[in-house]
Amino acid sequence: LELLRQWVDYKAWYDREKLSLRYLESTQLAAAMGPPGGGRAVISRRLQSAFHLLNFVNPNEGNVRRIFLTLASHKLNDFR
Repeated sequence: LELLRQWVDYKAWYDREKLSLRYLESTQLAAAMGPPGGGRAVISRRLQSAFHLLNFVNPNEGNVRRIFLTLASHKLNDFR
């Protein structure tokens, strides 16, 4: 995780053989994580500060059904 933090902070990794920085260009980092516990490690606040954190609650069954029925009816509308 600290290697990822170093890359996010400095946009480079340190090459110990050449004793210089290796810059990475045109890259993006996307990540997902669950709550700590059950084998998942706690992510340091220093690394978390580099990301935009979003939190979603699980929708109930009625909301999930409405979402999928709306999508399916729109997609399958041509078969009527």
